[in-house]
Amino acid sequence: MLTEFAGGDGQIGIHGTNDASSIGRPVSHGCIRVPNEVMAKLNAVLALGTPVTVA
Repeated sequence: MLTEFAGGDGQIGIHGTNDASSIGRPVSHGCIRVPNEVMAKLNAVLALGTPVTVA
């Protein structure tokens, strides 16, 4: 669990990508990558900054 990062809260981002090879791989410090189509659907139903639990 990421509880702290760079002196602040341990927050991560969810963002879209068109690079399918980066999805599900540890290519950054905690960002969750999803296909752009999925990000568009999330963007339509969630406001920026909405807490999301990934299980």
